[in-house]
Amino acid sequence: MQSSIQPPAAAKSYRQTSLKQWIVGAIRSVKKKKKKSEHAGGGSTRNKIVCSSEYLSCAFIIAHSLADQLSAVEEERSYGAERGEAIIVPQPNRKEPWSNCIYVNCGVRIVGCEVAVKNGGEGGSLCGGFEPVSRSGHEDEFDILAKQLSLSESIEFLNIHSAILNIQGHDGKVGIYSLGEVFYELFSGGKHNVHEERMSRHHSSSQSLPIEASSTLGEERKSKRALSIQVNSGATDRNELKSAMELIDEIGEDDELFGSAFNSERKRDGGPNGMSDVDQQNNQQCSRRPTRRKSESFATGGPLQKSFRSASPESRTIEPLRSMALPTALCNLISNMIESTNHQSVDDDTYRSMTDVRDDLKILMDTPDLYLRDIDIIHASNVGLQFEGVGDREGPLCGREVELESLKESYHRSISGEIEVAVICGPSGVGKSKLSREFAKYVTTRSGHGGGCVFLSGSFDKVQQAQPFQAISCAFDKYCVWLSSRDQITVEKISSALSADLKDDVTSLAALMPNIARILGIDLDSEKKSDKKDESAVDPQKRLRYLFCQFVEVVSRCHEEPLILFLDNCQWIDAASVALLNQILVMSDVSVKSRRFFFYCCCRDDEMNESHPWSLMLSSITDFGIKTTKILLGSMGEDTVNEMVSTILSLLPRLTRPLSNIIHQKTKGSPFFIKQLMVELNKRRMLYPSLTRRRWIWECDKIRDFEVPENIDLFINKSFNQLPSEVLSALCMLSCFGSSVDIHLVEKLETEMRESLIEQLDAAVSANILGKGNGKFYFLHDKLQEVAYTAINSKVRCLDHFRYGLSLGDVATREKNDKLLIAAVEQINLGGPEAVSDGEQGVKVAQMNLNAGKNAMKTSDLVSAYSFFDNGISYLRKGHWEYHYDMTLELFNLAAKCAFTIGEYGSLKILTGQIIRYARCFEDKCQAISISATLLSWSTNVPEAIKVLMNTLKSLGEEFPATITSSFVQGYLKSTRAKLAGLSDTSLLSYPLMVDSSKIMAMELLVKLHENLTFSGDTTSLPAIPLKMIQISLKHGMTSLSPIGFAQYGNYLALVREEFEEGYRYAKFALSLMKQIPSRAHDGGVIYYSTHTKLAIEPMQSAVESYLDAYKAAMKSGATKYAIASCYLYDSFRFWLGKRLDVVVESMNTTLKHMKYHKNMLTRSLLLPTCRVALRLMGHNNMDVVFDKNCEEEDVTGKITSVSDVASFAKLYESLLFREFDKAKKYVEMMFETQSLSGFNMSAPMFHRIFYSGLVSFWVGRELDDQERIARGVESKDAIEKLVESASAWNFQNKTYLLQAEEQFCCRNFEEAERFYDAAILSSKEHAFLNEEALANELAGHFYLDTGRKKRSYHYFWQAMEKYNEWGAFAKAKTLGTYLEGSESFSIPGIQDDGMTRILHF
Repeated sequence: MQSSIQPPAAAKSYRQTSLKQWIVGAIRSVKKKKKKSEHAGGGSTRNKIVCSSEYLSCAFIIAHSLADQLSAVEEERSYGAERGEAIIVPQPNRKEPWSNCIYVNCGVRIVGCEVAVKNGGEGGSLCGGFEPVSRSGHEDEFDILAKQLSLSESIEFLNIHSAILNIQGHDGKVGIYSLGEVFYELFSGGKHNVHEERMSRHHSSSQSLPIEASSTLGEERKSKRALSIQVNSGATDRNELKSAMELIDEIGEDDELFGSAFNSERKRDGGPNGMSDVDQQNNQQCSRRPTRRKSESFATGGPLQKSFRSASPESRTIEPLRSMALPTALCNLISNMIESTNHQSVDDDTYRSMTDVRDDLKILMDTPDLYLRDIDIIHASNVGLQFEGVGDREGPLCGREVELESLKESYHRSISGEIEVAVICGPSGVGKSKLSREFAKYVTTRSGHGGGCVFLSGSFDKVQQAQPFQAISCAFDKYCVWLSSRDQITVEKISSALSADLKDDVTSLAALMPNIARILGIDLDSEKKSDKKDESAVDPQKRLRYLFCQFVEVVSRCHEEPLILFLDNCQWIDAASVALLNQILVMSDVSVKSRRFFFYCCCRDDEMNESHPWSLMLSSITDFGIKTTKILLGSMGEDTVNEMVSTILSLLPRLTRPLSNIIHQKTKGSPFFIKQLMVELNKRRMLYPSLTRRRWIWECDKIRDFEVPENIDLFINKSFNQLPSEVLSALCMLSCFGSSVDIHLVEKLETEMRESLIEQLDAAVSANILGKGNGKFYFLHDKLQEVAYTAINSKVRCLDHFRYGLSLGDVATREKNDKLLIAAVEQINLGGPEAVSDGEQGVKVAQMNLNAGKNAMKTSDLVSAYSFFDNGISYLRKGHWEYHYDMTLELFNLAAKCAFTIGEYGSLKILTGQIIRYARCFEDKCQAISISATLLSWSTNVPEAIKVLMNTLKSLGEEFPATITSSFVQGYLKSTRAKLAGLSDTSLLSYPLMVDSSKIMAMELLVKLHENLTFSGDTTSLPAIPLKMIQISLKHGMTSLSPIGFAQYGNYLALVREEFEEGYRYAKFALSLMKQIPSRAHDGGVIYYSTHTKLAIEPMQSAVESYLDAYKAAMKSGATKYAIASCYLYDSFRFWLGKRLDVVVESMNTTLKHMKYHKNMLTRSLLLPTCRVALRLMGHNNMDVVFDKNCEEEDVTGKITSVSDVASFAKLYESLLFREFDKAKKYVEMMFETQSLSGFNMSAPMFHRIFYSGLVSFWVGRELDDQERIARGVESKDAIEKLVESASAWNFQNKTYLLQAEEQFCCRNFEEAERFYDAAILSSKEHAFLNEEALANELAGHFYLDTGRKKRSYHYFWQAMEKYNEWGAFAKAKTLGTYLEGSESFSIPGIQDDGMTRILHF
């Protein structure tokens, strides 16, 4: 239905016709449009035409236009009265029915025709209307109407512009009544109100007769009428109306009782014939009676006429309209208008203002689906008031339009490039979920540009908080089901992307999303796959989060639509889900603009404080530039409550105002409270559906006196107490499992406990407390679950939990059902140790917790696993180390392992202390000792950690001397080489796997010892560690840590001893051995160490990409330490290799976020100095312009040697490029003071330090004529020159040429210098070192400028600026150009000014 009274834009001209003629013309037009459907078998009967959307939409435009005109008069009169003006309003002719004074402006089909338009006129003349036609003596009014209509085929009766009432005013209720009579005629298709006595008070008797009255008076009137229908011919008698109705009768008749276009959906919802059960029964009864025409039914004494006379005044007024299947709301509106002058009426629904009529018409036009669709009154009488359905019956959003708009704006910002999170906050029952559903409806039903989305949703549960990721995994698992039902192209696209990005690791997500197998098209054996997961991860929790984030990235990338994730009840979120969401939001490898991801949630902010995990997460993500939009919901005002009650009852707001005011007073505007109260009022018959009035009615006095608790919890509790005890008991049982429970679990519990549960829960469904669907029982609101749960006595609740858990545990044991076992143990642990009856039961429960924890570890859910182990320990009784040693040791060891991973360090100290004290042998204590050593190193007590590790290794038979000297290392290297001699790579790869647990533990301790020695700066002892690892592997077999030993050994040979060929062999062998080992836990470390050596041998531009491989492998195993280190070196080397600066800086920004997120501040401090240099080269002096505002560098310079060295080197390089001599002099001295050149090893970061230190030494030495500094430059040149022969000419030849050129410049051997400069430029270009090509050109330019060859230097400076710009170092290029432009020595004849300007502009 059209909601606007404006004419279509295409109707540029229109013509006036009388209302009666319009009714006939409109019906004829609709009939013509229906001809095709008639040929298909559907008859266009009169009632169907009048009730069609085509006719009703036009009729509503006419009605609203008339009411709007009269409202304007009414408002003008009211305004004049307030000002004290005497306004004389002419009254209409009481003997003239208003319908004769109404004209309708319709569109015309003839374009360009002159059509005069007048809004009314004297006597109601039709300007440009029908011409009079002649008639024969036996021709009646129908024939005249038909002729006139046939001469007006150009009029488009269904193209309404407006309607005009050609009178000058009205007098209050009489006007409302008169317009009601017009509406009756308009919407009935030409009929008149049959209530004769009422009509006689306002019109002449001739007009007041019903259409069924005797025809004698009609014949008398016929003789007095003109031959043609003139506009000013006076009153139209009933026979004229009868003629119009006969025309309608010729069109057809309809015997259906309900046939409105707005009520058709209710019929389709019924049985096989599209009817409800009641409708089918009525239809069968009607089929036994002969069909009777409507005119016959309404004849005097007819069955409908008898019931009409015995009904209420309202029923007698509108019953004929209802019988035509017009919407009840429309019938009531007309009745309330006609009854407005009935002084005997006690109905408060009658109209008192024309403005109310106009406003109600507008509401009906704007929301026809809500108010013009009749409620199923029979169904409502049988089942009462219900709110379970979500959709049409739930009604529109009330009073939250501003909040919804804020949510939409947040969404559009997020998918347009910004990262934003929207949080809907408010107390329970305030309407958060309703608002979220309205937004979901908006984003999922939008069409056109930017429309549609992939929508995922989940909800956290207070009772089920022991299940991490429960809401998130459920949302994505449902997505997998949804995706598998889509077109195969989308499925294959995502499946291929997952396989490419995650490879075999994608199956690790099956524990959280079992239905991912549908996407991959494989049959997952979860147990076999998960058996490897614990061994293949350094940190299973971090590994799982990374894989989940990658899954989200793939889904976001493969869908054209935005991905939206909604989570409800975030006040009950678990810590593991917080960490996962944090990583999804912050750590995205795909740019935000291409990701198009939006996350929003609901939470009860009144139940959270600042220390709540959710509050902390929202606070922390702002540090990463993520905006949080909080949408606060409060209680609703009176007008909003009235709107809500109106939509619930499908009644106009004007009618529900008295009821809603009382409800608002009792509920304080809480939406959930309002619904619960209305349900209770319905149960108590204070609010009920009326069969006679076909709408909801209520008793205000009784409702006002009804006592309602102020607290919603007390109100629900009071309602629960009215339930049968069996039903309440079943509800309490269900509440112990959360807001929803699988039906099959209830069935198992019912069988095991031999109690009736399903039947009682079905009764709760009927009572509108529970819902049932998708294989679950669920509470219709979480507040219902909370009240049911808190209704149980705390001690009884513990015993109930324990009882339910034991019953389900027995079933899980018999069926070997791991999922059911976890559910059972969760219930047992909610009961706690106090519920244990004896020691044997405690041991049984402890064993169940141990088994549940192992199952949780298989899914990488270490949070739950730790909870199970910790609870299992709590059930042990005194003497458990003696009587249940094996189970106790396993519980403590696994609990310590989980506590170490998830950061429960307080508990970890207690657990490891107990193991070290009570374990029966050293091997049983090793893991606890290893964890203790790690804790010592984390507490900066590195020397003590080294001591503990050394002593433990000694106990395991792998002893080191108290002090490791260089001679010991050399002897150990000799013995290791002897053992490796003669062993080919193939023979080494064929070595068996290590099985000795003590040696496996020794290998783990050696890796930790290597880390601690690195922290301590003991470079002398470091080589002994990989040598020891290799010897253990050769003697006892290979482990997943053996490849790390070989990679570190290769680094030692190549980068320290400069034996590049042999070192490169073992670096490559480490990668081959890594692939041979089943576990993927340490792949990141192996690739990381091997890449150090590869950078010296292979072309750096390709070798550096291996750091990216190391990052991905490390993240997949949760080894974030290697992942962050790999990112740091990847970005650093890409900068020194001359990659495009804008690309490098973007990658650095991502890496800095990784470092900050993982709290790796040391590595972050190493990268920041290089970032600053890159930004200055680009022209950004403020890091905040490019990076997030929280990228400030922690001042650790001077505290940590490595950070100081990196910072000094970055400033040395910066001073060289920007020709800042004093700074260059300062920092080159610092470089050689802190670490002499002879102390440099050839590790990857040192290549460029040696090279640039040499260049600066030559520059400073030449300017100061300082031979000592020049000698340092020569030393650097020799070190790099050796690498050309022993390592890689590709990587070091250009650097050697440039150092040689600078050396010859210092020696004033200019011819050799020229040759080496040109060679350096050419070699840099051939080997793709863009930044070094630019630098070589610049240094050559300075060489020629300083030696007096200014014109020649111009060429080199020109090339340098072009290469700097190509690199992205625009500020450097501009600085060089400005320097040359302002230099007097550069004012050379023959150089054009426009050439320099072009360089500077470029």
